[in-house]
Amino acid sequence: MQIYLADFLTTEKIYQNVGIDEIVIAIKRGADRQYGEFFGMNPATITGWIKAYMESEARKAGKIAQMQLDAAKETPKANPTPQEQWDNFVARLKELYSNYLSGINIQVSEATFVFKVLHRSKVINFDEARRNKLKAQALMQIKKETDPKNALTRDERLKLSNKYELLIAKAQEDPAVISRAMALGLIEWFDDLKEFGTSIEEAVNEEF
Repeated sequence: MQIYLADFLTTEKIYQNVGIDEIVIAIKRGADRQYGEFFGMNPATITGWIKAYMESEARKAGKIAQMQLDAAKETPKANPTPQEQWDNFVARLKELYSNYLSGINIQVSEATFVFKVLHRSKVINFDEARRNKLKAQALMQIKKETDPKNALTRDERLKLSNKYELLIAKAQEDPAVISRAMALGLIEWFDDLKEFGTSIEEAVNEEF
C-alpha cells in the first residue's frame, strides 16, 4: 500500500503538492465516514479519500489561509513609529506596575531600563538628595551580595574579593551601584503612585 500511494502521489500531477499531514487528515476523515461509507482499508479507498479531501471546501479554505499567512511573512514589517514605541513601553509599564501591586518581583535589568526611559522622558524627576539616598541603598545591597564572607569555595571567595575591592574603591559611582539605584528608584516611584492613588496613564502624561 505504501508503494502504491508513493507512486500515486508522484505520478498524478495534481496530487504532488499534497503533504503527509494532509494524507493523515484525509485517512482520518475517510475512516470517520465523512467521504461516504467505509467498507475496509485498501489503496483505492485511500486514494478516493485523498481526492475527496483535495476537492473539499475545508482544504481550499485552509490553502487560502496558508497562502495569506505566507504572504504576510514575506511582507516586511514597517518599523514602529515613535508613538507606537511609546505606547508599547507604557503597556509594558502597566504590566510591571500590576506585578508590583501583586507582589511579583521585577528583574533589576528591566527596572533599570524602565527608570532610564522615564527619567529621560522627565516623567521621573528625583532631586539629588533622593538620588544619593537610592545610591546609598544600592551600595549597601551590593556590598552584602559581594561580601567574600558569603563565599562557599576558595575560587568564589577570590572572585567576590576582587568585586568587593572594586566596589569599595568606587563606592556610589560604581556602574553596578548606579544601575541598582535606578532599579530601586522605579520601585520607589511605584510606591509613590500607590500612595497617591495615581495611575500609570496619569503619571506618564504629566510631570510627577
